Amino acid sequence: GKLLIQRIGRWTLDGSELIATSENGDRFSLSFPEDSGWESIYFGGAFETGTTRVILELLHDASIVFDVGANIGWYTVLAARMAPQGQCHAFEPVPRIFEKLLQNCRLNGLGDNVVANCLALGEGDGYAELYTFRGLPHGHSSRSNLGRTDFTAHRARMTTLDRYVREKAIGRVDLVKLDVLVKNERVDALATIVHRSQADRRGRNLCKRLKQEIAKHMFENGHFVAGGGRHALDRTDG
Repeated sequence: GKLLIQRIGRWTLDGSELIATSENGDRFSLSFPEDSGWESIYFGGAFETGTTRVILELLHDASIVFDVGANIGWYTVLAARMAPQGQCHAFEPVPRIFEKLLQNCRLNGLGDNVVANCLALGEGDGYAELYTFRGLPHGHSSRSNLGRTDFTAHRARMTTLDRYVREKAIGRVDLVKLDVLVKNERVDALATIVHRSQADRRGRNLCKRLKQEIAKHMFENGHFVAGGGRHALDRTDG
């Protein structure tokens, strides 16, 4: 159907640098094949339509939003536009992807209600080794090299969500989107949007439950990752 047509059409974009406009009027600078996975913005003006629709319904003028793993900025731009009296804190730890996030913020004329951080959120303070892959879209950045040889390693600063909130004296965070990844693949059916106060507990509990149900070989190097995606990161070893 429509998704198949977009996948076929994506190959026609290789070597292109273009500005894609969403159905909401937001603009995004895209380069292919580097930005594979984002072609739906160009072909249909949309991305993750179900999640986008829910977030649009929940945001208000003064919302405080964390976009963790902001990538090129789809949700950052959306949140900043829909919450002009609020603030979007965007986190993208891979430097070259962070530059694309900044570019798209500038392209949409976003101002002080966006705080962009080249920073990872995780289980502690320090640094995290992240990997991108020549043969995968940059949305597949991972803390594992997945046993591949086409990776580039990036050393990213890392802190915890709670420490960031405390240091920035942020009084509240309205929404947290928890994404679940199995072997570096997001499982959309398990994604959920929760209040920040519930995010850590819900993420860890979900990890524990799924580890009991999914065979050990499904976990890359014995790890299951939940969170990430947009707003929170949790990691459970097993």
